[in-house]
Parts: sequence; structure tokens; C-alpha cells
Amino acid sequence: MYRADSACDVYFDIFNQCGKINFAPTDETKKAALDQLMSQIIPNSFKWLENRLSKLNVKYVSGDNLCYADFCWASFMVTVALNSNFPFSGGIQQQMAMYPKTKQYLERMKEVVAPYVAVRLPRPF
Repeated sequence: MYRADSACDVYFDIFNQCGKINFAPTDETKKAALDQLMSQIIPNSFKWLENRLSKLNVKYVSGDNLCYADFCWASFMVTVALNSNFPFSGGIQQQMAMYPKTKQYLERMKEVVAPYVAVRLPRPF
């Protein structure tokens, strides 16, 4: 539980910052939040994830079995990092390339959720 909870904490750092960007009241606030995401939060999060996966030598964030924290990270992968509607997804992908275990893990999570994404009902925004 500790491993899963700590992985969710790191995920929510990214998620909350993305919310600050998307709902910023001014362009200046948005730029500051984006700068913080790309220069601090993403690199620190990827460094943490790379370290976790390397030290534990596991497939998923809390071990060799999927847990709820992995689905948080899968949502990040599918809705932010690989979403061309997010203007900063390219920058996230560039940073991800510097962390091979993190990239491999996030790609694995994309594959895990792909069958569910493929059959979900389309919903208008």
C-alpha cells in the first residue's frame, strides 16, 4: 500500500499542475504553471519513477502485479503525455525519452488500458 500510495502522490503532483495550467485565469499564470510543470514536476516525477522501477526491479509501481496506482499513471500516459490536444505533450515525451524504464513502464500501461479504451462508448465533450 505504501508503494502504491506514494506512486499516486507523485502522479497527483503532475495531475494537479496540469489542472493549474488548463484552468489558469491569465496567460501569465498559465505560462508560470507550465514552466514549473516542465522544469520541475515532470523531471522530478520521472526521476522518481525511474528510481523506483530500477531499485525494486519490478514491472509496475508497487511490484510485479498491477495495482490502482498503475491506472493513475496509465491515465497520465493516455490523457496527457500522448494526447496531441495538450500542447505540452511533446515536451513531456522528450523528457520521458531520458528515462528508459519510465518510458517502458508508461508504454506498458498504455498497452494495458488499450483494450478498455478501444471499446468505451464515445462521449461528446
